[in-house]
Formats: sequence, C-alpha cells, structure tokens
Amino acid sequence: MASTGEIVVSNRVLQNETLAGLGNGVYASAFRHLGSRGPNTQSTSHAYDPVTGVLFYAEVNRNSIGCWNTNRPFTPDNHGIVHLDNEEMIYPADLKIDSEGNLWVISNRLPIWIYSRLNTTDVNYRIWRQSAFRAAAGTICE
Repeated sequence: MASTGEIVVSNRVLQNETLAGLGNGVYASAFRHLGSRGPNTQSTSHAYDPVTGVLFYAEVNRNSIGCWNTNRPFTPDNHGIVHLDNEEMIYPADLKIDSEGNLWVISNRLPIWIYSRLNTTDVNYRIWRQSAFRAAAGTICE
C-alpha cells in the first residue's frame, strides 16, 4: 500500500503488452529502484506537475504532502514537505494535479476510524487545494 521507495520505468515498457507477457525477466529488469525518500515518508499517491517539474506525494505516516524536484538527485535531502498538519491533514488519502496546475488533496482520518472512534461532529474529511507552483515555493523542491 505505501512505501518509502520509488521505482522508475519507461512508459514504452508499460505500454508494451508483448513485453509484459514474455515472462523471461526482461519486463522486470526494465524497472529500476530510484531510491528511498527516507524514514517515515511512506506515500500512497503521487502527482507530477510538468510546469514545475515537481513530484508531489501523500505521506500517510507524517500527515503531510511531500515533494521532490525531479531535476535534482533522488536523495532524502532533496525531498521536502509542502504541508504538514496533524489535525487537519490526518491521512492524506489521495492527490491530483488538475489541468490548471492546482494540487488537490483529500484527507479522511482513516486511522482514527480504524483504531479509535470518529467524532461525528468533527470535520473528518477535508479537501485541500493549492497551486503546484505556490505549494513548492519556499521548499527544497522550488
């Protein structure tokens, strides 16, 4: 479900059904481990902004939105936090970037529901929106 690592593969490989069916390890060898973001950076979903060159990801373990500028080496020092909030960003479940360059994130307090009890009078689902450019501003990802 979530990992601290990233794997990279060409779109050409993903779109080649013949290659996937060979079963001789050629397909698997096309996937390369890019590296690890570092401790406590497990992420579930990613969104790439082609304008800024930044990859954004939902960090479910830290209740945050992380980022990496793809023009920099993939090392823990080159990963930043766009937004962290242990009250209003509990379990950022999904994120997307729309055609206008807005980063959208939904959080849902899933861990509280699983391990405790949700207070039905609280706001338990939130939608966060920020331009991708502004989200990366002031971080290592800028």
